[in-house]
This record gives sequence, C-alpha cells and structure tokens, in this order.
Amino acid sequence: MASVVFNMDQFVAADHLDRGIDFFKQNRFQEALVEYENVLRINPSDRYALWNRSVALLSMGDYVNGMPDYTWTWVYDWHALSLGEKNIDRFLALPAWCGESCRLLAYNETGFGDAIMLLRFCLD
Repeated sequence: MASVVFNMDQFVAADHLDRGIDFFKQNRFQEALVEYENVLRINPSDRYALWNRSVALLSMGDYVNGMPDYTWTWVYDWHALSLGEKNIDRFLALPAWCGESCRLLAYNETGFGDAIMLLRFCLD
C-alpha cells in the first residue's frame, strides 16, 4: 500500500489565501494584506498571493508598493482560471512595453474599466 505525504504548509497557505480573498471582497484590504503576507511567509514566490497583495495595495491607493507586484498578472495561470480568453497566448507572447516610443497595443486583460482608464493616458 502506497503512503501519501501531505505538506501541511500548502494547506495552511491556501487557507490564508482564501481568507485574504474573502476579506478583499468585503473591501477589508488591510486584513486581506495580513493574510497575503502569511502566505508569502510560507511561500515567498506564491504568484497568487503576490498578485492579490498588489491589487489590495492598489485598491488602498498605495501605488508605489502595489505596482511592482502587479506584473505577476502576466505569470498568473489564466488557463486554469477558465477565463475563456481564446487569444491569451497571443497576448502573452507580445513583448512588454518599457516606456520606449512605439505603437502600443492596449489590452484589457482584467476588464473594460481598466481599458477605459488607460485610454485617458494615451496620446492622440
């Protein structure tokens, strides 16, 4: 009979992440941040905790600390989330913009509100 070994840290981290998401949905951002930090103490490279932490910080207006981790949106497992994006692989293959002068494709990966807000900053 084969034995199964469970890493309890994974279950503890998942529980903290779930609680953080629940707090976030209630606009309790500070409490959500505590839960995301608990996940990151267990697994410092947890992409879901890093991205959720960034969104919580941005929601609180902390752009300096929120923006660096927001790039984790590009390593998020979009296929596992079943978002139905048929072209997500094409967009992920495009080079990221680093501020240079060029033609820019603005894509609303998280919703139309983001695209509308971004258009305010685009030149004619």
